[in-house]
Amino acid sequence: MQSIFIETLFYESFKVLFFLSLPIFSSVFLISLIMNVLQIITSIHEQTLSVIPKIITVFLVFTFFGTWMVNLITHYMDYVFRHVAFAIFYSY
Repeated sequence: MQSIFIETLFYESFKVLFFLSLPIFSSVFLISLIMNVLQIITSIHEQTLSVIPKIITVFLVFTFFGTWMVNLITHYMDYVFRHVAFAIFYSY
């Protein structure tokens, strides 16, 4: 039972990690792609022109998806604490 529990725990942790990082990485990727195209078109290769929109994008993603992320982490930690206690006290 312990190996199944550990496999399920790793699977759930990677699933939570994927769902938490997906909005951030996808939005930053999209913004960096747009900014790179604009820099190529205008021939302006200033580093701050690509970094500042990424910072603003991450801030906006946390603003819009922050409650969902906290809710996801809360449910995951509830799952972990319930099942770890069960695995420790009721394992043979």
